Amino acid sequence: MLASLLCWLLLVGVGALTSPVVGQVAATDPHRINGRVTYAFSDEPFPNAVVSAGAGLTATTDAEGLFELTVTVAGAYTVEVIEASDGGSLLVFPPARTVLVPPEALNLLFEAERYVEDYGLRGRVYDAEGQPLRDVTVHLGEYADAKTDADGRYSFFPVTPGEHTLWPDLPGYQFAPSERTVAVPESVGGSQDFVAIPQHVLTLPMVMR
Repeated sequence: MLASLLCWLLLVGVGALTSPVVGQVAATDPHRINGRVTYAFSDEPFPNAVVSAGAGLTATTDAEGLFELTVTVAGAYTVEVIEASDGGSLLVFPPARTVLVPPEALNLLFEAERYVEDYGLRGRVYDAEGQPLRDVTVHLGEYADAKTDADGRYSFFPVTPGEHTLWPDLPGYQFAPSERTVAVPESVGGSQDFVAIPQHVLTLPMVMR
């Protein structure tokens, strides 16, 4: 009788230790979430895109735009392309895909494009006495120009990312500096200023022969 009671208690104790806790998600064998990211409007691979499935799970696409994540906990995962590996912003379609694991979630497809913010350039033109100079034409490369206002201010917006050359122009003046090479977006926020210096024209008397 005593021996039977001890055996029953032992079995109950072992069962209590091994029964799952209510609400706990059971671990599973490793399962894959994989897919491919391409450039929008084409089938070209989008490398170096960071893909997330939440809970600290991330992967970066390879040269073929492929990614793969391994999960060991059953449940629903929201898979999304969050950014480029250099930190650049992306426009992605679809914005996210929700998958249930298990089973494995394979061949998820995303299209992505870099999101280019609008940037601007600005500055002022002064005369040799430090007073603002109006009606100076400031050129931005070969495709845009702007005139300074009464405060000597000019601006360009939007300006595409990249390297640009600014130079001012007003008959009868030369400028210091004669031009500025600026990199966008690195130069955004600074004032690209110029000083106008009057040109002295030497007039020689006409000699009649």
